[in-house]
Amino acid sequence: MLPHLDEPPKRLPMGAADLGDGYALLCKRERTPSFPQGAEKEAIQFFLNGPSPRFFKWARLKLPNGQIARSLWRESLRPPDRLPVCRNVKFTLDGTIRFGEVRYFTRLVVRGDGEDQWVFVDVAIVTVYSLPDPNLLKSTSPTPASSTSHGDNEIRVINVKCITDVIPTTLVKPPPATVVTVPPGGPSSTTSNASFVSGSTGPGSPSDAPHAAASSKRPRKMRPGPKKYGRNLCASRWLKQVTLSGSAQDFNIYYSQLNYEQIKVCCRRFY
Repeated sequence: MLPHLDEPPKRLPMGAADLGDGYALLCKRERTPSFPQGAEKEAIQFFLNGPSPRFFKWARLKLPNGQIARSLWRESLRPPDRLPVCRNVKFTLDGTIRFGEVRYFTRLVVRGDGEDQWVFVDVAIVTVYSLPDPNLLKSTSPTPASSTSHGDNEIRVINVKCITDVIPTTLVKPPPATVVTVPPGGPSSTTSNASFVSGSTGPGSPSDAPHAAASSKRPRKMRPGPKKYGRNLCASRWLKQVTLSGSAQDFNIYYSQLNYEQIKVCCRRFY
């Protein structure tokens, strides 16, 4: 009713590339262009129906709903104690809603309509998760479903504007497989790095949503003790940064995978 009282639209940060329709590529970006290798090169050549050019990798993508999708290219460099993972996305592929892990974003240069005209095609290189197992989905409904990741065998190149949501996830490492859980009706995933991931979809989804247990018994909530030693300090940090309502069983799995140096990092940040 009073437009002059509305807050001005936020500007994109320095170095960002505005893609239109509410999408934007955000830094970091490679300083020098590079050629893709292996399965990524084959996927790009199939997408372009021709040789792959050199390109710059981008780390993040801003979506119209305000979420920021990240990539394995940069998140793989994060220390183990920084657990939130935001590289799992929901997108449309061949008319079907799918989920996958973003490896990186890039802008491919292709020939336009004119002879000397060149244009950008903005894409994401993703590892597509399989469709959920129908038998498991039926037997566990309405709890999250489960899918598998086939790594380099399922790399696809998709237009960034096919991405609709980020699935905030939390990484914990139990053997032997990784499960990415999403709400009923969407596939979750098992990835190759042997970690447990829980999350939900949609704009504004919290990354601290507890995962649904397969059994009907409610898991006991993790409650760290008053003494300030390694395990309790790690538990307090885990509850504050990962999940406010995590279970003791989930924390025990996470803590058992930490080495001595990682536990020291948790302790130092509380003093």
